[in-house]
Amino acid sequence: MIARDISEAASYFVFYRLPELCAGTKREPGTFPVQYLGANVPQAWAAGSVFHLLQAILGLDADAHKKVLYVDPVLPHWLPDITLHNLRVGMSTVTLRFWTEKDATRYELVDSKGELRVEQRERVLASV
Repeated sequence: MIARDISEAASYFVFYRLPELCAGTKREPGTFPVQYLGANVPQAWAAGSVFHLLQAILGLDADAHKKVLYVDPVLPHWLPDITLHNLRVGMSTVTLRFWTEKDATRYELVDSKGELRVEQRERVLASV
């Protein structure tokens, strides 16, 4: 839900650039996020958060030394298909497509340059 809401909020700003702070308005039909006066745009942490969210959704874990990219994708219903172009791991680049099929997320290696294996691996969740 957090990734969906951040993506939706970004859609209201020019070039999807999130400001560092939005005004605290109540979320209701017909309302939209408003940049807080004086907030920096783009803000480095806001821009970088998109990549961390994608990493979490797709379960990406790169090991450049071993030349392997592990994936464990779980696409949310609001993001049924996504393609990553020219994802670099070490000296290699790949293009990967992810999509939802019968309540499961699938993936395919569309293009690869260099020595890199893409393998499915279940995530290890830390206990709290």
